[in-house]
Amino acid sequence: MNQNKSDAKITLKRKGEYTSFVPRKIPIASSQVTKIKNDGTHKSKIWDSTGVSTSNKNRKLHNCLPAELTPIVNKNKQLNSKRKSISLVELPSIQKICTLKKRYSKEHGDETNLSIIASKKCNITSLNSVEEFELARKVCNIFILHSWRKRRYEVTKLRINAQKMENEVQNLNVQIVVLRNLLESEKLRVAVAMSDSAHLKQRLENELKTSDQLRVDLTRLETEKYNQDNKQSQMEIEINSLKNELSSLDCMNKDFKEKIESYYRDIKESREKEAHLLSKLETEEIQLKDQISNLKIMTEKSTVLQKEIERLICINRKLSKEIENKEKAMEKCTIKIRHLDVELNNVKNLNKVQNEDVISLTKEISIEKDKIKEQEKLICGLTSTINQYQLEKDEFEQRLVKMRDGAVFEAIKICSNLFFPFSL
Repeated sequence: MNQNKSDAKITLKRKGEYTSFVPRKIPIASSQVTKIKNDGTHKSKIWDSTGVSTSNKNRKLHNCLPAELTPIVNKNKQLNSKRKSISLVELPSIQKICTLKKRYSKEHGDETNLSIIASKKCNITSLNSVEEFELARKVCNIFILHSWRKRRYEVTKLRINAQKMENEVQNLNVQIVVLRNLLESEKLRVAVAMSDSAHLKQRLENELKTSDQLRVDLTRLETEKYNQDNKQSQMEIEINSLKNELSSLDCMNKDFKEKIESYYRDIKESREKEAHLLSKLETEEIQLKDQISNLKIMTEKSTVLQKEIERLICINRKLSKEIENKEKAMEKCTIKIRHLDVELNNVKNLNKVQNEDVISLTKEISIEKDKIKEQEKLICGLTSTINQYQLEKDEFEQRLVKMRDGAVFEAIKICSNLFFPFSL
């Protein structure tokens, strides 16, 4: 009884806190009802005398069992339920059942009675029969075994954690030794560094002195450089001015060269033109001689033609006078005809004679008109020939204008005036 009370006071340690067991009546899945062996393993099913599993027949057995007493076996790995387990203190009726003698379990604890009791929906607080006492005892043993296993798991877990902590402590000791060695080596390095720093301070002082001297030299060199830069800038300005003057002189030189080349070209062209004109003059002198000889012939012809023209003009004047006289006579005849027309009715014979005279006169007038037309045609032909001669004279004068020798031109002009004195 005292042992049960001490077992009933077991509490569960979870996440660093102590929590008491809380009893709950939660239905467990009816597919598994555990049976304890001597080796502490569990069987998932209980078979009756007929060979049929009681888990399939009686599914109401777990209504009287708490849910925390059914560990799950999965491939040789036991996992406890995550639900809270209850203590024995919270089951007062079970404490009495656990004190009974074991003969009840030997006589009445077979599997058939267990399956019969499991088929009933029993209340764990009201146990009347021996089978119920036996079942309650088994449940109590299951509680105790479950709590012992849980305790054993926690102890093994604590041992593993302690072993891990010991390993960590050993590792930390090794690290401490290593760090001490490193500290000693660092101290040696610090001592060496301090000695080096003293040498470096001395060197730094020397370097500062040299740097001061170099700064003085640098300022002096900067002033010299500034003066040289000023001189260089002045020289660059002078060089730029000289370059500008040179460029202007080059431009002038190019212009002069171009002008000289143009002059040379003009001289060459003038010489070529001179030679060409001289050759032309020679040819034109030859042509002039030929033309002068032709002019003499033409002047002779022109004199003859001029005489003929004068003669034809005189004849034309005479014919025009005769035509005028005949026209006057025609007018007189018409007047007479008018007078005679009045007398026609009286004198028919005289009219016939007069008609014949008029016909003869008209024939003579037509003949005279034909002669005048022929003379006008001759005059037109002569004027056309004179115009041709005049055009040839103008062309000849234009050719003579192009010649450079003025004396020859004037002589030719005088000759032309002598040979062509007339003008229409």
